[in-house]
Amino acid sequence: MSEPPEIVELKAAQREKAVNVLTEAFLQSPPYTAFIPKEEKRRALLLWLHKKMVEYCALYGEVITDRSLKGVACWLPPGNTNLTPWRIIRSGFYTMPLHVEWETCRRLLSEATIANKLRVENAPKLHSYLWVLGVSPDSQGRGIGRELVRAMLEKASSQCAACYLETEKEENVSFYESLGFRVAAQDVVPNFDIHIWAMVKESGGAQ
Repeated sequence: MSEPPEIVELKAAQREKAVNVLTEAFLQSPPYTAFIPKEEKRRALLLWLHKKMVEYCALYGEVITDRSLKGVACWLPPGNTNLTPWRIIRSGFYTMPLHVEWETCRRLLSEATIANKLRVENAPKLHSYLWVLGVSPDSQGRGIGRELVRAMLEKASSQCAACYLETEKEENVSFYESLGFRVAAQDVVPNFDIHIWAMVKESGGAQ
């Protein structure tokens, strides 16, 4: 049996590769395939979006990866889980309308509004937020994603904090449940039949 991958903090020089890994991981995933049917446009959006997410978490959270950089997880720690106006400006998220067609931007903001409502209503007061987790398609099923989650569960446990996430893929629900998460609530993006599951791992030790 192979050793589990070693999890390390992402270095600044690795950010471009991390963005590519996340983009390939989400290229065929909802809600992006529904919102942006054309793959070329979808890839361009995901490259921009993940660049901003990695930069944001490098400033206000933590970005971790495995030694071979086949998986990436962006976390926001307790006390820093809200995207404040100043941080949105500093990280460049406010420029989305300049990079994304208005209709696509509207759809993404609609999904984000629902996700934020779920988080406000269901996330424990003290929690770490798993903003995004992705593994390169050619490396999925090797335990990389599991170890990326476990690493932060251990850190959150040491801080007596819960962990919270949302997922739009039903098959991910059982994966996170196997790590101790539970479904706290779910909602649907209108007109697209895209489900969002809000999941919580209570404080009290990693699995």
